[in-house]
Amino acid sequence: MSRRETYDKIPTQGNYYPMPSLAFLQGSNGQRFSVHSRQSLGVASLKNGWLEIMLDRRLVKDDGRGLGQGVMDNRAMNVVFHIVVESNISATSNPVSNPLPLSPSLLSHRVNAHLNYPLHAFIAKKPEELSVQPPPRFFSPLAAPLPCDLHIVSFKVPQPLKYPQQPLEDPRFVLILQRQNWDSSYCRRGRSGCTRFADETVNLFYMFKELSVLNARATSLNLLHEDTDMLGYTEQFGDVAQDGRILISPMEVQAYKLELRPHK
Repeated sequence: MSRRETYDKIPTQGNYYPMPSLAFLQGSNGQRFSVHSRQSLGVASLKNGWLEIMLDRRLVKDDGRGLGQGVMDNRAMNVVFHIVVESNISATSNPVSNPLPLSPSLLSHRVNAHLNYPLHAFIAKKPEELSVQPPPRFFSPLAAPLPCDLHIVSFKVPQPLKYPQQPLEDPRFVLILQRQNWDSSYCRRGRSGCTRFADETVNLFYMFKELSVLNARATSLNLLHEDTDMLGYTEQFGDVAQDGRILISPMEVQAYKLELRPHK
């Protein structure tokens, strides 16, 4: 989170800052008022204890920032917010005076994930594509819950098999993980349902319930480099390809190439 200040000597629009998904106010007693958004918006605190969110804007003419025209074709949209109010449970007297960057609480991270990463179910329309078996009532692909502060950024096939340039021995799936940094001074309730955190190792080989991981290799985020020393994966417990164990530091994002096969 970036600290922002309001300046009286500049116009109002100069005191608006980007709000990708979260903004919060924090008092000297540690009380925190957080607003989560599903859309990227603009936010300002023009007065003490005031949080103003800009839902939309209209420009009659170009603002000189490259658009080349005014913005008059606004569309109605459904803007969703979640509000979280938390109290500081630590012994810190004045957390606002702390010069270090502030971080959301674990509860705040989980609320944000629930808002911005909903589960989407895709249903086939053609009769021949429908499965004979009835759809399951729940979907749980993991063998065990991941640590509460470990977020799956992406799990994808980087290059379909119809492109022959990809070697057959190259792992076909990419898993990108991020460990979130959270403020332990807030909300015990956010930790009540957590059994483990990412300061423990995660084994990629035993991560999925009905899939076997035959090969795992660390890679860069653009999937071009696999030198762990160059990537800075300094806290690994040996070779990932051998035992599959990984350890991610807070605020880090790491990518891994996986070769998956169904259990026989």
